[in-house]
Amino acid sequence: MDEEMKTFFNVSCIVIISLSYTYFVSSRIPKGMIRFLSVVPIIFTFLVIPLFYSSVIFQIGAGIFIAWLANFKLLLFAFGNKNPHSTNHHSSLSLLEFILTTILPILIKQHKSHTTKRKETPSFSINTNYCIIWLLVVYLYKYSEYMHPFVFRVVYSIYMNISVVLIFGVPALIARLLLRKELEPQFDNPHLSTSLQNFWGKRWNLMVSRTLRSTIYEPLRSHLTQSLGRRWGLHLALLATFLVSGIMHEIFYYYTIREWPTGEVMLFLAINGVMVSIEIEAKKALGEKWNLHQGISLMLTIGFFLVSFPWLCYNQLIRSGVLVKGLEESVALGKCAKHALLSIL
Repeated sequence: MDEEMKTFFNVSCIVIISLSYTYFVSSRIPKGMIRFLSVVPIIFTFLVIPLFYSSVIFQIGAGIFIAWLANFKLLLFAFGNKNPHSTNHHSSLSLLEFILTTILPILIKQHKSHTTKRKETPSFSINTNYCIIWLLVVYLYKYSEYMHPFVFRVVYSIYMNISVVLIFGVPALIARLLLRKELEPQFDNPHLSTSLQNFWGKRWNLMVSRTLRSTIYEPLRSHLTQSLGRRWGLHLALLATFLVSGIMHEIFYYYTIREWPTGEVMLFLAINGVMVSIEIEAKKALGEKWNLHQGISLMLTIGFFLVSFPWLCYNQLIRSGVLVKGLEESVALGKCAKHALLSIL
């Protein structure tokens, strides 16, 4: 772990220097190909950074935040006149804000909501519940040999999804403390999704959804609509967005597994893209007849993920031993947190 912390320090220095260069130098170059060429070395550097780590936890963090999100935001920075992940122009951001909004999955709220105080308590409660469930599943790991294989897959599918919520939530909390500004929510109760469109578009991983929408979906839809029409432009852009997400997930899996991609995760996201398109057309064709009872819609959505997610996204992690390694690191992390808390008390 000491070596990983040294690597973390070195990577942090590389990221800060790279984004400082982007902030002070590349931002003075007119948007377009020349600005893009000025950040190409940074994009390639960010792509290899996750390979520096041997810890699954650090590989996951670097793969998501640096290799994926930061690079996509740099593409927006190169070809657009807006800050990588905000409606503010670059000139209105401080260096700290620019670095944090580029490297972390956060979006600064433009106008403070009047309902903020009312929503803080439920949000804190939900995050606390996620933490409790995550700790419970990590604890159950020691009894995994006694679990039925199906139960094991379901339980640790839940573990993986809650881990994603926490991986995105903890850096956002730190950023909020550093910036002292309100941030847009990253998730909106994904367990209450009533359809695949509702899940991917409005509830799950909203920061990644925004980034993919800005970099892939909206430009491609605009281009395809001109040549193929609105209907085909929408569906092809939607499918392309899911495929790009699939490619990034395959790369992300490579960072942690260090094996050639199998295409299973891409297939999972491609299936979801096709299903969302079918859902959109079905809603248009059936109109009010589509409206199922919320409980039925919820069960169908959760059931779809309970079948498809373990089947296509889970087996690779089991075969490679990455899941076990990640759980062992989580147990060790929990022990360190426990000792640190006891020492403070």
